[in-house]
Formats: sequence, C-alpha cells, structure tokens
Amino acid sequence: MSNRASVLQPGLQTTVQDYPGRVGHWRVGIPPSGPMDSLAFRLANLLVGNSPGAAALEMQFTGPTLRFETAATIALTGGDCGATLAGAAVPHWRSLDVAAGQELRCPALRSGARAYLAIRGGIEKDPVLGSRATFPRGGVGGEALAAGASLGWPDTDRPRHGWRVAPGRIPAYASEIEVALTDGLHVDWLDEAGRAIFLGAAWKVSGSIRYRMSPSLTTSPSLNRTASMNPVIRARISTRPIASTRPTNSVARVIGFSSAATVPTGMAVGCCADPWDAAATRKNRAAARI
Repeated sequence: MSNRASVLQPGLQTTVQDYPGRVGHWRVGIPPSGPMDSLAFRLANLLVGNSPGAAALEMQFTGPTLRFETAATIALTGGDCGATLAGAAVPHWRSLDVAAGQELRCPALRSGARAYLAIRGGIEKDPVLGSRATFPRGGVGGEALAAGASLGWPDTDRPRHGWRVAPGRIPAYASEIEVALTDGLHVDWLDEAGRAIFLGAAWKVSGSIRYRMSPSLTTSPSLNRTASMNPVIRARISTRPIASTRPTNSVARVIGFSSAATVPTGMAVGCCADPWDAAATRKNRAAARI
C-alpha cells in the first residue's frame, strides 16, 4: 500500500465499516454490520470527497492513536472524542490535511458513543460478501484494529479547498432524550405499575448489537402466553433484548414502537405516550388478526 497509517493504539473497538454494509445475507445469519450512526459516517466521507458509503473507521467510546506515514486528508464526525493532531486540538465536522509523520490521537468520547474517521480515497480492505464492513463478533470481514496494524488508502488528488458541516446541521449528542411511543401489539401485557414505570422512568441504554434498557418492568400474568412472530423494525421496543441494527423477524412481546430509530449507548431515554396511541393500537391489533 503506497499510502499508510500505522496503528499505535487501537482504542476500545475501532473497526472498518462501509455503508450500507453487508446487505442480503440475513437468511444465512450474517447481519449487515455497517456504521451505527450512518449520518455521521456518510458526512465524514463527503467532507473528504469520498462517496458516502466508502470504507472508514468507526470508533467506540475510545479511539485509536494513528501515525500517518504519508500525507492525507481526513475528517472526524460523530461524538466529540477530544482528538489531537501533533498535540493540537482537531476540529470535528470539517476536513483537514495531515502531514506525513503526524500522530492523530482520539481519546475517550466526551459526547455520544461513537466517532468516525474518514480518509480521502477510502480505506483499502478486501471486501467479504460484497462489503468491507467488519462484524467482529461473528468474525465476518475481519476483526477490530490491533496495535501494529496498518491502514492504507489509494492515491487521490488533493482537494482544492476544505469542507465543513454547517453548524446548524451538526447532529446533537445529548446525554438524555425523550421519545414518543406508540403502543405495540402486546402493550396490554404490562400491568398498571409496569406501564407507569415504562412511561415515567429514565431508561439507560446499553449494548451495541442489542439495546438493553434498565430498569425492569412489572408485567401482568398474561405475559406467560406464547408471543407471536412479529416484524422487527429499527425502533421496536420489546420485553427482551432485540437486534436493533437492521430489520428481521423474531418471536417477542412488542410493547411499543419508538420515534427514535437509533439511540446512542449510555444515553438516558424517557418515553412519553404518543397522542395517536389509541388509533395506532387499534390498527396494530386489526393487522394482527389478519
């Protein structure tokens, strides 16, 4: 590889991803992977002149330390990771030039759960099943970065000028959000106390492949009934952890559908009843009977 950056420290879990990921293989148990925050990922690529889906780095909680052996144009987006380049603070949401020999450090994120690093030209990696996305848990597309590894990218013309995301267009990564909730098919399986907790508590989100929410809910005795097969949408809330990265089908007790399709890990979430609850619930139950 003619252009190269050396991985001095890998971070907690830094992976190469592309967008939209490895689609079309759920039937054999292979998820699409790809970036959790696809907007920030695509913006990072656009800032350096790549196609929105080009291979780039996703950093989770703590990022890597990279030494650029050759000059490059990069962009950082997503949560603020307090990055420095040659000891100086690095602005996010804009492109910048890196000189050969400079080190980029991305310590712990100050906001959000994931940050993204795009390099002009796109990171070179052999595709697996049509994608360069990494699924470390399943060993598909390689593993997370390790110290001593190298990243390469093709030769490209340097951009004539830099790019940045307009301040008003930069996504906010708040520590708490409130989402509207539409009743699901099995909302009646919660007792009154469980529903009060569900709508009144501050929920903490954890996990990456699945979103786990705490505290726990109290349920009515009817919860012991067999759950039906239901489609999983990106914003479904059920009484057990579910895969949140892409749609699939599974047997689960669906108690609601959230207005937020993607919630960063570690965020506190409050749920409020959607004003269209009653009509939506009647429609969902009618669909279930069909």
